[in-house]
Amino acid sequence: MGIDPKRYYTVTEAAKVIGVHRFTVWRWVKAMRLRGRTRMVNNRQEFLGSELEKLFRHI
Repeated sequence: MGIDPKRYYTVTEAAKVIGVHRFTVWRWVKAMRLRGRTRMVNNRQEFLGSELEKLFRHI
């Protein structure tokens, strides 16, 4: 799979590593299936690799 549990991923990177469309990642955020953080520098969502791994196990 190749997800680094300690790295933060952007929406596009998360979608690519999981193998889904980035809109799907946004739907998961909206449905509260995936929690992210907002970067203070540019207000972009990021997701910790360990959170992506948890979600990937439940797909």
